[in-house]
Amino acid sequence: MKFNPLFKVVLVPVLVWCGFTLTTRLSRQATLRRGDEFRRLAVEADAKLRYSSELSTESIRRAVDTLVTAAISSNKISFDTEQTVALREKLVTCVSSHSIGSVDEYVKLIAPSADSFDGWADVEYKSAMQQVISDLLTSQGSPERAGSILGGRAIQKINDARELARIQRILFVSVAKSWTNPIFCNHCWSSIAFEDMSLRISTTPFPPTSIFEQAKSEGHQGYKNFKANKSIKPTLLDTLKKHEKISVSMFSFIVKTEEPIERHRIYASFYFSPENGDWILEEFGCGDPLTRFHYDVF
Repeated sequence: MKFNPLFKVVLVPVLVWCGFTLTTRLSRQATLRRGDEFRRLAVEADAKLRYSSELSTESIRRAVDTLVTAAISSNKISFDTEQTVALREKLVTCVSSHSIGSVDEYVKLIAPSADSFDGWADVEYKSAMQQVISDLLTSQGSPERAGSILGGRAIQKINDARELARIQRILFVSVAKSWTNPIFCNHCWSSIAFEDMSLRISTTPFPPTSIFEQAKSEGHQGYKNFKANKSIKPTLLDTLKKHEKISVSMFSFIVKTEEPIERHRIYASFYFSPENGDWILEEFGCGDPLTRFHYDVF
């Protein structure tokens, strides 16, 4: 059968277009099927988790004690009593600070538990916090509220870093109350999967794995990080340089938020500071499995 040359010229683009359309449609269908499979796997994984909504300091402490004991035993790490007790307390605070805690619990999470090292919050750190508080009070435009929060004090006269952190947190929580999914809140998490908690601990002469790397290695593509206290002294690298080794821990657990109800895996990494006699929060963030949606956790 012979085709008219003009017919051939017209037929070739039509065939190319048909082939492209068919390939695109098949590719799109394959993508949608993969999405359906990812969603099914995520739902199945979530269904297997047992969440505890009856949260209390006692229930959180029991879960953390079990976790720390198992981690030290399986990793054969020799932490002294001070390190072990401090680690347990910091992990309890990490969980309670956004579930059943108060503003003070948040401050305990981001600051050393004592002032054994007087320079943990330097002048630059305090100055930055004072500026943030001043900006927040100005944006709210309420002298009465400012007076109530500051107790009649001038913000420049408040030099206690913990008090500055507490005031800043109060203001952030107040600002976020009108948001659909507040990122500044003391009761963000309504329930926690205690049985899914994990803890990685080590003493190493090298900088530790970041929680970004850990989240990516576990398939949490929607990872989002916020370094809550990157100015605490001595820093992780300062500590490593001075002592030539460093004790680190990476804490991970799954939570459900209150409004809207969402499932998130939380990551928190700490390093032990001999100068502060406490575990210092290095990174704090969240990652969502099989999705690129994320929201900040402060």
